[in-house]
Formats: sequence, structure tokens, C-alpha cells
Amino acid sequence: MPTYLCHGFRWQRKSIRVFVVVQNLDDASPEWIASSTTSQALLESFYNLFDFLPPAESDGGVDTASADEFRAQDWSVVKVLEEYDPDNLDEVSRPHAYVSDYVVRVDLSVSIVEEIQRYEERMRAGRDPPMAGPSSDETASKKKSSKKPGWFEKLRDQLQRGEDIRWYVIVNGDEVRDFPNPEHWSDDDHPEESSPVQEEQD
Repeated sequence: MPTYLCHGFRWQRKSIRVFVVVQNLDDASPEWIASSTTSQALLESFYNLFDFLPPAESDGGVDTASADEFRAQDWSVVKVLEEYDPDNLDEVSRPHAYVSDYVVRVDLSVSIVEEIQRYEERMRAGRDPPMAGPSSDETASKKKSSKKPGWFEKLRDQLQRGEDIRWYVIVNGDEVRDFPNPEHWSDDDHPEESSPVQEEQD
């Protein structure tokens, strides 16, 4: 059950659906953006639309067949995440997903304080910081800052203006939501029914 500590904002499902339709992302599923195919389509569209994003770490040619769907996003400075409880049968997907600029996978444990410090040190050291002020809107001053917004704040304003940027712990109980391709079924998985003609010939 993958668990992540991330710095980011909630992207409402309605906004995701609108974005996918408006941008004509045929390969994207707005109900589950954590899949490698959908995350690739979304992140590539971000880079095409928003020239304020820092350069990608590679050309995006990542092996999307990885057992860990999240690894398919390694090339991008922006990440997208989903939370999901497979025991909750009342929901196909959550009302929101997450857009993040910093993600740590938690396999056993992690120091939240150390990760926040690491993020803020990286933010101060960079020439193009993601945030103009504190790493969380919760700790930011209520007064309007005179500083120009960072690139991640600009992205938030484009995708979900008014949403707070903060730290989240996200649990995904079913990260790989695959359904077998019928072309790959074996005879044992999907036996063909014998026709009356075949029975008569036998």
C-alpha cells in the first residue's frame, strides 16, 4: 500500500475532467491520473502549456511498464498523485487528486521535519524557486506578499486557483488499477464456447 509525503495542492476532480477535455488528452483518464499513461499525458501537457515550469529532468522517455506507476514520473519536476481506499465501494475515485513539486515515498518511516527542512533548503538554493514565501500556505502571512509567485504557485493558479499549497500524507491502497487486455487472455482465462457445428463434427 504505497504511502507518500508530498508538498502540493489538491486538484479537484471536476477541474481535472475539464482540463482533459479542453486539452483533448485522449490518452488521459480523469478518474485516475496516477496511471503511467495518464500522468505522462498530463505532465507533457503542463510543459507544453506553461513556459514558467523548470526544464524537465529528461525527455519523458521513461519505461511506463514499471511495477511502480509513480516511477514513470521521475522525469518531471511536477508529480501527480491519487489517494484511494479499495475497501470504500461507494467511490470510483476521490473528489480530488494531488499535484506536487516534492514527493517522498514512505516505505517504513520518514522524518517529516527533516523532509520539510530538506525541501526549504532546496527552495532557498534554487535560482527559480517553486514558492516565493513559506513552503506552506498555512504558515504564510495573511498579508499579500510583494514577491513574485514561484513557478509552483503559478501552476496552482492555472489549475486550481485559491487552493492551499501545503504538506500531505497520501495513502493509495490500489496504485495499479489494471484490467487485462482481452488480446492477452489465454484459453484458460477465456475459453471459447464450442459451436453446434463443431459438436456435430466431433
